[in-house]
Amino acid sequence: MKKITILLIIISIQKCDLFSQNTDTTFIHQVDSLVKISQELTAKRNYVAALEFNTKVEKIILENLSKESASYGKYCHNYGKILEMSVRDKREAEKWYLEALDVRKRVLDTDHFDYASTLLNLGSLYGQMGNFQKAEPFILEAKEVFKRKVGNENPVYAKCLNNLGIIKMETRNYEKAAEYALEAKDIRLKTIGKNTPEYCGNLFLLGKIYYNMTYYEKAEIVFLEAIDIFTNQLHDQGHPFYVNVLSMLSLLYDKTGEYGKAENIFLENLERLEKTTGKETEQYAGNLNNLANLYMSLGNFEKAEAIFLEALEIKKKVLGRKNQFYTSSLQNLG
Repeated sequence: MKKITILLIIISIQKCDLFSQNTDTTFIHQVDSLVKISQELTAKRNYVAALEFNTKVEKIILENLSKESASYGKYCHNYGKILEMSVRDKREAEKWYLEALDVRKRVLDTDHFDYASTLLNLGSLYGQMGNFQKAEPFILEAKEVFKRKVGNENPVYAKCLNNLGIIKMETRNYEKAAEYALEAKDIRLKTIGKNTPEYCGNLFLLGKIYYNMTYYEKAEIVFLEAIDIFTNQLHDQGHPFYVNVLSMLSLLYDKTGEYGKAENIFLENLERLEKTTGKETEQYAGNLNNLANLYMSLGNFEKAEAIFLEALEIKKKVLGRKNQFYTSSLQNLG
């Protein structure tokens, strides 16, 4: 009788464990589904809705799971991504990426794909913050994990190479930057094809590197290829990469003395930016600044001054008087 009682107790405990596991699995699936929706909204730049869904994720985790879980690491990583994309001050995004990294290190290990994903995003964030020395080790570590997990012919591996190319370009190691950018471009061509925003992003980076190396003919070729893909294949002239390519192409034509082409593209880009993001943005002010520089080159100083002043007012509103870009606009007027 005693043996039977003990056996019944063991069976009861096992049933409770199984019920608990099934319940946890249900909540984990809910978290995964909500995070996916949040990520899709972030990609569409609907950050308010993305944050709302991520808040629902947090509630499920705190009420039913634990902060010591892969789900919490996913929540922190996604929160960091939304903040990275939506706010100017990147320190809050850094905080959540670091939290995600810490959680994923404990619950998943440092050789896990998700851990590497946070390494990559954190490194990219430091790059955006201009801290390239801090950014590079994170991206290099992520690259090695991805290489072990998915191989070196994979889009996420290409993303590491692309971001390393940006770091090398920003630190003026243009030869190494071009090497990374070309390898990333080749991988993306093989894995996701050329009619994609990611491939065009690679073209933009490569063109910018060539521009900095004064290889203007090469730069023009890749910029025009990106424009052709966005216009005739993707039919997406509102994409940020498209706007960036136009900006660089207009600078290139200004540099090579093709002022008519440069002016037309500057004006087209300003019109497009006004429709998509409005006038009161750093990017709009930057394009105004470039247009003013063009008019300076043409000797149209009155027109240049008016545009410099407009750019200055926008930068004062958006960035504040102490910002280096506001200061540079003042110097242009001087």
